[in-house]
Amino acid sequence: MSFTPRIIAMIVGALIVLAVVLYGPAACQKIRSLEAQSRMNKEQGAAFSNSASDAVETTAAAGKREAGSEGLTGTNTRDIMAAEGAHDKANPATNRAGRNAMCKRDAYKNHPDCKGTTP
Repeated sequence: MSFTPRIIAMIVGALIVLAVVLYGPAACQKIRSLEAQSRMNKEQGAAFSNSASDAVETTAAAGKREAGSEGLTGTNTRDIMAAEGAHDKANPATNRAGRNAMCKRDAYKNHPDCKGTTP
């Protein structure tokens, strides 16, 4: 049996059609999967960027609040020390009552002046 160019062309064409039918859907699925993975990677990158931006803004806001609080503490200290009678000795009972009042606050309960007080 001899193969003519026409028969060879038909066999080659049939093999190409068979290859497309068998491997085409798998290739399309792979392309769709890669595209979906690419979209997910982009979305995750955007989410990470947004989270980082939020973290930076939160840290900056906390720093501003802390600086404002420190500034207020300094102003209050200067105002108290500049007040008339600031350096006068207080009655021990008044001093103790003031410290006890301060030590009732959570912010001061571990302060060295509050050790041994009963709030």
